[in-house]
Amino acid sequence: MAASKRVEFESANKLGLCPGFLCGDPKKQTKGIIVLQEWWGANDQIKDCGKDICGRIDMVTLVPDLYREKVAKNNEEAGHYMGELDWKGAVEDIRAAAKYLKEQGCKKVGVTGFCMGGALSMAAAALVPEIDAAAPFYGIPSDQLCDVTKIKIPLQCHFAEKDDV
Repeated sequence: MAASKRVEFESANKLGLCPGFLCGDPKKQTKGIIVLQEWWGANDQIKDCGKDICGRIDMVTLVPDLYREKVAKNNEEAGHYMGELDWKGAVEDIRAAAKYLKEQGCKKVGVTGFCMGGALSMAAAALVPEIDAAAPFYGIPSDQLCDVTKIKIPLQCHFAEKDDV
């Protein structure tokens, strides 16, 4: 599995600087993908997912830490963190992550995420012009956040009728 390093980038989110975990070299690889966390936060599992994607398909990955270094230990805490999330601010963090990757040398940037991250991936597809493609897994953003019918970029959505995992 590829190694990652901690980075920070400016965000229009009222929380300011957004930390993240970068894997790969944007100066050598022309494509990047933003990997968004589930409701747990930027835990080891989602960081490993970013490393795995980077290693398998030779893309730069960036996992933005939308909770600013808070990671839930249980469902109750995860629900609390997700309930407190400023979704519009999180979209600004995603915009900043895409800009960061492009400024570092990536020519195309996609986004993917799982559950909460899936909803944010779809919102980014609708609201962030710096995003070139999206592949959300589960999750649909609220109508108050965005109008998904306005998405103009390639979009591959993954949903399961029955998911035993």
